[in-house]
Amino acid sequence: CARSCFSSLPNTSHRCFLMSHQTLLTTAGIFCGELVEIFVSVMEQLAEQILTSMDASKNNASAGGESQHSAIAQQIRENQRRYQSSLLVYMPLVETLASLKPESLPLVRQAYSKIVSEGILSKKRMKVYFKSLPTAYYEEPVELREYPPASLGKTGPEHARALAEMMVPVNAADIEAALTEMLPVIAREAYFTAALFGLAADDTDKKKNFEAVKKSVDASAIFFNKCMIRVCGIWSRGSNKIDAMLSFVATVHLQRSMAGYLDRQNRGGEHSLSLAYVRSTILNLKEQVEKQWTNWIKEQIEWIGTHPGVPISGKQAGVFASFARLPTYVDHLVACCGGEPATLSQTKVARRSLQRMAQALFDSLEVCAEREGVDRNYAADVMRMENSYFFAQTMQVRPEVRDIFETHVQLATAACKDATDSYLGWMIQREFKPLHALFSKISKIRKEVGDADIPIHVPKANFTRTLAREGGREVLREKISALHGRMEKHLCPESQLLSVTWKQLVKVLYEWFGRFEKLSSQCYGVRLEPSAVDVVRMAKAAAGLASSNSSQASLGDGAGRRGSLASMGTSTTSVLM
Repeated sequence: CARSCFSSLPNTSHRCFLMSHQTLLTTAGIFCGELVEIFVSVMEQLAEQILTSMDASKNNASAGGESQHSAIAQQIRENQRRYQSSLLVYMPLVETLASLKPESLPLVRQAYSKIVSEGILSKKRMKVYFKSLPTAYYEEPVELREYPPASLGKTGPEHARALAEMMVPVNAADIEAALTEMLPVIAREAYFTAALFGLAADDTDKKKNFEAVKKSVDASAIFFNKCMIRVCGIWSRGSNKIDAMLSFVATVHLQRSMAGYLDRQNRGGEHSLSLAYVRSTILNLKEQVEKQWTNWIKEQIEWIGTHPGVPISGKQAGVFASFARLPTYVDHLVACCGGEPATLSQTKVARRSLQRMAQALFDSLEVCAEREGVDRNYAADVMRMENSYFFAQTMQVRPEVRDIFETHVQLATAACKDATDSYLGWMIQREFKPLHALFSKISKIRKEVGDADIPIHVPKANFTRTLAREGGREVLREKISALHGRMEKHLCPESQLLSVTWKQLVKVLYEWFGRFEKLSSQCYGVRLEPSAVDVVRMAKAAAGLASSNSSQASLGDGAGRRGSLASMGTSTTSVLM
């Protein structure tokens, strides 16, 4: 239509119209440019007035340690509110600029962000606030290998002292205070930026609106973000100051703070934009601290894979250093959860990382048990028994992580049972080899030809002679005593497994000699002496269990653990017979 109108005009009139239009555009551009200068000048003057008043009243802030940071934050919030309220009367100017020259608004937003970052949220004010936070310290990083080993029994005062020194919650008050007191300031800044510059007026391109708000508020809160990064323990790549536990604590607090900025009502507009910005800020910090912590976890997994302290032969390896230290590290994590231990299992990155560490432990155990040079007769089984049992028992008594390690505890229990069956089978067959061979042969013949022909294949004279030589009371007592001594040598005190495994062996001996009694009586009419009950008495006497049960109680909470392993059961009898 415009083209048709212009074409119908005389040439002279057309040129005049174009010249007038261009003059209007030039005038509007000049007007908008001057309007921008006026508005920026007004923002600067208002900010100067607010800051002068703010600096004059700074001495009213409390000088008391913990309340000082709260007073500073309150002062920042009040002056932010005053400054933004004073700008509301000038919103028509912004609306005029948006109508006449919308491309000038980014420059105005940039000027506003600079005023805020150099004024209310300046580097100096942020430093003063963050330095006033309680427990603002940075500990040297602690590796998994540096934690004291956990124990299944009673611990001495030195071990308890080492644990107490290491279980101090790390920097929780700094992070919690900063998130509680300063995030509302950032949320208000995002809300006001969206409202002042009309960034929420058009809902057709929410992503574009959010990016505009984010760019502006990031510039306004640049020094807050830098200080917050430091408090959360985020350091540049290659820095040797990274504190993994501080990163974990920051993850927990950031996750908690996220709940306060969810847009549950879906109100839209400036409200939704401001909440989205705060969530974006929290997520950005959370991603960085999680990355730091998971990198530390990877380093610990690499250390676990070196199998520290495990001899090549596998003999007397005991509880691996990595297995012994994981429970202590878990206790430290729980202590850093701010009195809410359930937080650990509810933090996804914590669940995944701890499960990866547990899997690395069992991968390391399997590598050590299968590598060349390990004694296959018993050393591989003993390593599996002790470390699987230690892991299952230490994690079962820690309810905060029970569900995290549920699958690995089940795997450990099954591995311990299988290794125990194999170990006990080897121990008994080795010590009672002639008796085992004799009765295994009789049992096989009985199944093939029946009781009547047994004396033909194994004469009674040979049978009684073998019993007299290998099954006499003194001979059995010596063999059982040798069994206990060998088992005591194989199993380390830290695993607390000696009494448990010996109890299982006594049960197997009773079942085995009970079987011998039955075969001897039915096939030869010979009464086995000593009987299965006598053998049990000898075994208990060899371990010192017959006189008193007090020695079992001395293992602390070991009684519950003995019952736990007993519930695993054993299938050694089927191996022997």
